Amino acid sequence: PSPSPCLTPRGPSSRLTGHSRTLSAAIVYDENRTMPLAIRFDEWMGIQDNCFSIPVVLGRKGVVRHLHPEMNDKEHETLKIAAAAIKQSIVALTTEP
Repeated sequence: PSPSPCLTPRGPSSRLTGHSRTLSAAIVYDENRTMPLAIRFDEWMGIQDNCFSIPVVLGRKGVVRHLHPEMNDKEHETLKIAAAAIKQSIVALTTEP
């Protein structure tokens, strides 16, 4: 018999469960897995004190290292603009009125 459609995982919650398993396995089994992960960082590719998803290597000690993909000048400039917008949003959300 097939499972009830109400009990079949799908959609965002299913993806979240799968991602949680991947994160857990990378840490528990010290996989040194390359993956995108939303983290706070002091500096990454010339961007200071921000928090968004970047490529990392994840292992038993958590984030083992940040990866630095090759980018052309236009891609790097677009990244810096997006990072500034993210930083502005973080500041707006964490600043008391």
